Order: sequence, then structure tokens, then C-alpha cells
Amino acid sequence: MAMRSTQKNIFIELASLVTGLVVVGLIVYHWDFLRSQLREQGRTVAEYIYEQQDSRAARNQQPDKQNNFNTVGYERSVRLQAGFHGQFIAQSYVNDIPLTMMADTGASLVMFTWEDADRLGLLGSLNFNQVAHTANGNGRFAYVTINKMRIGDVELEGVRAGVLEKGKLRISLLGMSFIKRLKRFEMRGKDLVLVQ
Repeated sequence: MAMRSTQKNIFIELASLVTGLVVVGLIVYHWDFLRSQLREQGRTVAEYIYEQQDSRAARNQQPDKQNNFNTVGYERSVRLQAGFHGQFIAQSYVNDIPLTMMADTGASLVMFTWEDADRLGLLGSLNFNQVAHTANGNGRFAYVTINKMRIGDVELEGVRAGVLEKGKLRISLLGMSFIKRLKRFEMRGKDLVLVQ
């Protein structure tokens, strides 16, 4: 009897060890695969992790229930949660095309990355004759006007924006050409609330 119990324990230990090795192998394989895919895209694992955190914050944006009605009338609003680095990431719709953007009150314009502008069909015959001062240094940009831009319940038409030359911007910016046209924007705890 004691021998069978010992054999059973050894079998359980071996099964646990094999299962653990398989799990570790899968993690290593996935990690190497992810690194090689990111390397092909010219991105780092850290950038990928930050983007995942930011996209979770954007998915969690929600109408600001506290502001939906007041005595003057209906206010449309959206609450943006801070992402991994404290940046406010917004899931926007530009001419009905979904686009992830970062709110930046230091940017005078809504500014699109080259890649996002391409997705939006904005690259046509642009004249890159303006200079923007960005965190990545100076870059040339072209003015565009967006027909319709929406974040949550907040929607504007005729938004002045820019398209920055290729490689000068990592994520499109929700700048003041959108934000200053709102009734107000405010910090509420760790959230940024946009009210129209």
C-alpha cells in the first residue's frame, strides 16, 4: 500500500513538472514570436505593452453620467480614463472611421500621424508647408479640415487639423482645435471629462 501511494505521488509530481514545462515553453515561444513580429514593425516590446495599456483605457471611456442633464438643457459628455503613463487615450471616430488618439492640451491642433491620415484618406494632394514643434523635434505638416469627429457622445463638425510628416508622431493627437470648441473640459479625480 505504501509503495502505491509513493508511486502515485511521484506520478503527480512528474505530471505537474511536465505541465509546468509545457506552459513555460508556450510562454517562451509566444514571447519570441511577439518580439520577432514587433521587430519587423520597428517597434519594441515596451511600446507594445504601453499601447495595450492605452487601448484598455480607451475601451473604458464612457459617457459622464454626472453631466448628462442640467437645468439649461442636455449636455453631451465623455469621461476619459488615464492610460498606463497617465495619458488620456480616446477612441474617436473621424468621418465615421475608428481611430485611437491621445488628448493633448499642449497641441494647438488635432494632429494625425501619417499612417492614420492614410487610413482616413487624407493624404491626397497635401502641401506640407507648415512647421510643428513636437516632442520628437520639429516636423512639417499640412492643414486639413475634418467633416465630422466624435468621441463618445461628443461630436463636432468642421474640425481644423493637421497631418504630420511620416515618422514624426507615434499616436494621433486630440488637440485644442477640438477641445477648445467644447463647453468645457475638466479633471475629475484621475479622469478627463469633455463636455459639449
